[in-house]
Amino acid sequence: MFFILTKIVGLLIEPILHSLYLVSGAVILRLFRRHQLASLCLYASVLLPVLYSITPISAAFLRPLENHAPQISSAQLGPVDGIIVLGGHTKSGLLPQERAQAQVGSSAERFITALALADRYPNADVWFTGLSGAIQHKGWSEGDSIRALLGELGKDITRFQFEEMSRNTAQNGSMMYAAAQPSFGQRWVLVTSASHMRRASASFAKAGWPELILYPVDYQTRPTKEIFRFMPSKGFGLIRTALHEYIGMAGYWLTGKV
Repeated sequence: MFFILTKIVGLLIEPILHSLYLVSGAVILRLFRRHQLASLCLYASVLLPVLYSITPISAAFLRPLENHAPQISSAQLGPVDGIIVLGGHTKSGLLPQERAQAQVGSSAERFITALALADRYPNADVWFTGLSGAIQHKGWSEGDSIRALLGELGKDITRFQFEEMSRNTAQNGSMMYAAAQPSFGQRWVLVTSASHMRRASASFAKAGWPELILYPVDYQTRPTKEIFRFMPSKGFGLIRTALHEYIGMAGYWLTGKV
């Protein structure tokens, strides 16, 4: 139920719908003869998309999340016993299955980083975690796509391990703990998008993981400030990601998952 609810909320908070909500609110307010508030809603419905499209404004919402964990390089890691790569970096589903070709998504840096760390630490366990983010999973799973990609790259698939039951970040943490059974004193690296790292690290801590080495990738904002650009596609994307994480974190807190 929680998984389905998060998907519904994710649809409702889409930034492209915000102006529609304001216009709808204006209509309702006019019905109740609250003309001044109705006018404010109409003005806001026009202004909001403009503000979202200005990259310094939209990036300001996402940057605190991406700056949550310090950025590190593989050379700074030191000894590593295990590497966990969160899912969400492949286009899992019917398209890869019907095309018989694995495809990476917008967070492909997670996969690339996994391969780089696997080469740097040949004795470390490397885990990919996650089944699918779809409400009703069909077609290839994340694991299916990753195996296909590894095969195309000529990698030894037996070098990697897969947790293929989890559907969200909280389950990533708990199911990975059960699968990997980390020992006290081991050094495990958690790889995910920088914007997602705060919720991910909190979820893994709640699941009982000892202190993890956080390895954020897939940055979408600059460290301190953005160059002024009017880019609706980028701006709306930044707002979408920020809302997804802030509301996701609130939902996890309310339900005791972090």
